[in-house]
Amino acid sequence: MLRFKVDAEKAVEAMLYVAEKTSNLYTILKVLYFADRTHLEKYGRFIYGDSYVAMKNGPVPGTAYDIAKDVRENRGYPILQSA
Repeated sequence: MLRFKVDAEKAVEAMLYVAEKTSNLYTILKVLYFADRTHLEKYGRFIYGDSYVAMKNGPVPGTAYDIAKDVRENRGYPILQSA
């Protein structure tokens, strides 16, 4: 399994950029997946180094999903504090 150094701040920025268009978490995560896939094809690297988790409705960027859960559960951004 490949491990990448995740830039959590960049993950938040990417999520906020997509969230300007939609507030649906499922859509935000799917847009990030397709953007990352396209970026990987074009530039040979991921946008912010996330790894993907297989879920019921398809792949999800793990760090972005964790950040969304932290915000939803009012925990702030603990992932950013550990970076």
